[in-house]
Amino acid sequence: MSQHTSGSSEVLLSRMRFLSVGLSVADVEAMATWYIEQLGFEHVLTHNFEDYGVTATFLRYGDLSIELVQNDTIVKVDRPLPPNHNAVLGVSQLSIHVDDVEKAHEIAVSRGLPIVMDLAPYPPIQTNAFFIQDPEGNIIEVFKAEWE
Repeated sequence: MSQHTSGSSEVLLSRMRFLSVGLSVADVEAMATWYIEQLGFEHVLTHNFEDYGVTATFLRYGDLSIELVQNDTIVKVDRPLPPNHNAVLGVSQLSIHVDDVEKAHEIAVSRGLPIVMDLAPYPPIQTNAFFIQDPEGNIIEVFKAEWE
């Protein structure tokens, strides 16, 4: 796959420092608490965009930032569980790479997190992964890849 389509030799992402993902949620406070307590994220800041009916909370864990956005006009879409979760257009999952996926799975089980697809190897893509679901239905893949 080509990294650029023009004649320029510059790469768009050459200066990327960390990854951020935005998740639309119905209850920003409850979801922030869940990501902090269950996954270890830290609260960075919360801001209310009153003119837009939006409250945004930013969380961070290492090089990953999550923006939880509560919108007064939210529309809920029921996403199927894995392996069919990618049948709905848009971001299908939040994928978190870990050093020890077996230990992460053990912790998820001990905390009673909803595991929607159990730990399994996927040799064609050289990964070992499991999927959990946050309280509002967002799918989170936890995995370790041999190519990391």
